[in-house]
Amino acid sequence: MEEERGGSDGGLRGSAVALMCVYAFCLQFTPSEPYLVPFLTKVKGFSNNVVTTEIFPVSVYSTLVFTLLAAPACTYLKYRSVILIGTLGRLSTFFILLFGRSLLSMQLMQATYALGVASDLVFSSYLFVLVKENMYQSLTSFTQASSTFSFFIAAELSQLLVSEGVNLIVLLYISTCMVALALVACVFLPVEMRHWIDVSSLGDLELDWETPTSSCQNFVELVKATWSNRSLQLLSLWWAFQLGGTAMIENYGTNLFDAVDPTSIYNGHVIAATQGASCVAALIAVPASRYTSKAGGLLYAGGSGLTWLLCVVLSRSKSLWIVHAAYILCVALNKFLLCILYVQCARFLSHGHFIFLFSLNAVAALLVQSSLQAFVEVLNANLSAQFYYVGNYFLVLTIVFAVLVKAYYQSSNATLLR
Repeated sequence: MEEERGGSDGGLRGSAVALMCVYAFCLQFTPSEPYLVPFLTKVKGFSNNVVTTEIFPVSVYSTLVFTLLAAPACTYLKYRSVILIGTLGRLSTFFILLFGRSLLSMQLMQATYALGVASDLVFSSYLFVLVKENMYQSLTSFTQASSTFSFFIAAELSQLLVSEGVNLIVLLYISTCMVALALVACVFLPVEMRHWIDVSSLGDLELDWETPTSSCQNFVELVKATWSNRSLQLLSLWWAFQLGGTAMIENYGTNLFDAVDPTSIYNGHVIAATQGASCVAALIAVPASRYTSKAGGLLYAGGSGLTWLLCVVLSRSKSLWIVHAAYILCVALNKFLLCILYVQCARFLSHGHFIFLFSLNAVAALLVQSSLQAFVEVLNANLSAQFYYVGNYFLVLTIVFAVLVKAYYQSSNATLLR
């Protein structure tokens, strides 16, 4: 597989980078996704209550389980093998949607979808195994931009086809074909080369996975080694709390649009514009990464602060256009920060087991999101109040993280960003 690599700079050949972008594009080109609920209710005949309470929750719990299993799976298998399994899960999702009829089959569909979501996380960490540090930002931003641009095109296509009266099952066939193409591309993805990992950085940590006892012990040791760096501890803290809160904004965005103006027909276009802005933000992260180190940890504190301000606008404004603009800016801002964050965390991780970092931080973010969800449900607040409470959450995060960063700088001469 050496021919897939560039030169001594640790880069990949352009064909390999293009293949990874094609994989990311095809995987996210699913015009059926914005119309999944109408498909389940109108075509499959399930009530909206059954979809909400008995079908969708399966993906939440399954995602948590599969995300936890991602790290051990990548230990025993190659990253590409796990990504291939996850892509098969995505393809299975659409086949079950097409041919399944029972409630059990739809719940299984949500489980296979969760398997695919977990493999997306593996793909993000897989990029860092392929190349050296000088290529981290470019490869991360290019693949993230490919995914969001694909979603943008798919959302606009679905809006156009539905407005023309096309049957929803046609959207599902298009999605199935595109994910099948992603599966073909996945087969030809470059296999990671283990010698790119700096094993000397593990010190006395010897990895023996032959017995269950040694596997558990090594897992614990790897977890300790992963978060031994104080900078990485701070960044992981922000990762979990920022992404957990951002997920609440994204999940309830369209609900807020409907609450502000139930007659609006532009929701699909707004979601598409959001993905387009996120694509631009991911690409901007490449040149911007040269200057982010000067901002230090205040970059992330400032990002949380801006998210708070945008949440205030979302909770108070009665103008749908202002709400749309604030939502687009909020999602794009966090896509930009995410591209920077992934790379900065990878640079601080010395032993090269990136999936441990990604999976456990993602699980932490899911737990934060679940806690926020439970909090707003207990309060039984309307949508405006929910965004107000989430905004206050980001304000607290801004203050706490800024204090932690200041304390870190005072106790260490190291920088939080590289």
